Amino acid sequence: MYRLLAKSKSPTFAIRGAVLIGRMKQAAGDHKSAIKAFEIAMKQPTDSSPAAAEYAQAALSRGVSLAALGKFDEGLAAVQKVIQAAGAKEEELIAKGYISLGRCFEEADKRREALFAYIYVDTLFSSQADQHAEALFHLIPLWKALDKDEEASAAQSMLRGRYAQTSWAQKDKDRSGEG
Repeated sequence: MYRLLAKSKSPTFAIRGAVLIGRMKQAAGDHKSAIKAFEIAMKQPTDSSPAAAEYAQAALSRGVSLAALGKFDEGLAAVQKVIQAAGAKEEELIAKGYISLGRCFEEADKRREALFAYIYVDTLFSSQADQHAEALFHLIPLWKALDKDEEASAAQSMLRGRYAQTSWAQKDKDRSGEG
């Protein structure tokens, strides 16, 4: 189905389809194929706001996959470029950018830097529900790794309380063996 979307004549739909294919590959750990899909998305024209937003998603996801392949500096630069280009009112995009930044840092085993990226989302972008839930999900093990059990517990309580119906809360339960 995503392949049909990726072949759409509409740049927005074509980019979206390629991003979805890339994310599927990324989730399966096939980062080389994911990067190819994200780069296909990024070759599409972005002559509309929706297409530009999809392009930004492809660039962020590409950055995470680059970091996962050990190309940390290149991945980090790709993510930072999107964050820096975002307008101040593009809160959702900025929050997604910082989530991607955190994931890049985690891929490079830079936990403290990842922690700060996720705290940034937790503190400044809590109004962006999906990104806030994802940040909380990532914060829990990072706090635990630093022996900050109280902070980990607070993040988990907020995730399971405020965002109980999200996939992030379910993933946390699965990770804890409660799912």
